[in-house]
Amino acid sequence: MRTGGKLSIALIASSVALIALMALSMSTMDADSYSGGITGRTGSGCTCHSSSVSELVEPRLEGLPSTYEPGKVYDLEISFTGGPAAGPGPRAGFDLKVEDGTLLVPQGSGLVRVDPARLEATHTNSGNKEDSWSIQWRAPPEGSGDVEVVLVVNVVNGDEMPTSNDRWGRTEMTVEGSGGNFTPYLLIAVLIVIAILVIWMVLSRSRSSSKTASDRSTRKRGKGRR
Repeated sequence: MRTGGKLSIALIASSVALIALMALSMSTMDADSYSGGITGRTGSGCTCHSSSVSELVEPRLEGLPSTYEPGKVYDLEISFTGGPAAGPGPRAGFDLKVEDGTLLVPQGSGLVRVDPARLEATHTNSGNKEDSWSIQWRAPPEGSGDVEVVLVVNVVNGDEMPTSNDRWGRTEMTVEGSGGNFTPYLLIAVLIVIAILVIWMVLSRSRSSSKTASDRSTRKRGKGRR
């Protein structure tokens, strides 16, 4: 019985140790699973780190024009201000999404990667140790209209654990197309206004011609009476 009891205790201890090891492995996996960046977070944010957006982190995106030139490639710089102090591990990451156009990885860069299907860009495993990243954007063709851009930056304290000690911020911006917001409805409205002006001019000329003809007729009648 004692031997069996010792064996049972040993099995229980082994099971507990195994469960603890699995839990630790899963925790480490969760902490490191997105170290190479993740897309699809521009809407919900980095909730695995902190449940809500923080005003303490200000994402910055420099290089976007107010109005884009169709097909032109723009060099963009992503950075941030605020957030927790840097620690020994990863520093920060980002998720950039554009509504139209093409995101490009600068030649020779190993800090960012692009998800063409989502029109998004994020950092690589090497890029999570940086506090700024370079990316390129090729503007869409002419007639594409305005482009919405969303940027989320997650700043971490370097303890390699996704906790509420980390902070993330979000910003949105709009880049206007060369044609502005010239929609089909606006085109129809412009055509209607032009048609009204043309009709008004034709009627004005018609009335003017009628009045001139009437005046001539009156003068002729006046001469005939004399």
